Amino acid sequence: MMLVIDLPPVPRELDVNHGKRDGRARAGAVKMARGQARVLALRAMQEAGVKRGEFHPRFVYLVTFWRGHRVDYDNRLANVKAYQDGIFDMLGADDNEVCTGCSSVVHLDKEHARFHLSMSLMLFDNRDEFLEILAKMEVQHAG
Repeated sequence: MMLVIDLPPVPRELDVNHGKRDGRARAGAVKMARGQARVLALRAMQEAGVKRGEFHPRFVYLVTFWRGHRVDYDNRLANVKAYQDGIFDMLGADDNEVCTGCSSVVHLDKEHARFHLSMSLMLFDNRDEFLEILAKMEVQHAG
């Protein structure tokens, strides 16, 4: 099984490259991002017919659609940590059970500037399904 959750833009306070180091502002942004992620996860769960506690993702794939300077792998994952925590909260799953996570970037041209930064988090409980999607994404990016 796979759930795909489109994430909202990362607030500046959570952006590890540009965020301010104000602890209170960051804490508020984390709380808001986790809440948004819970709502997005609930919507995805309802569409997939999944109840809380039924789906335990073990594989995570983050796809970032980006226009501008490159953002490295570890910063992309750090930027969505609060969202991922909220999603796993809603699923009733433990993100410590994730055994593999990866990330890729799709660089956009000027015509797609409205997608300056958007991300989709794909969650899988089946290794073969994860590898199949990963192989398709790699072929897509190679062309």
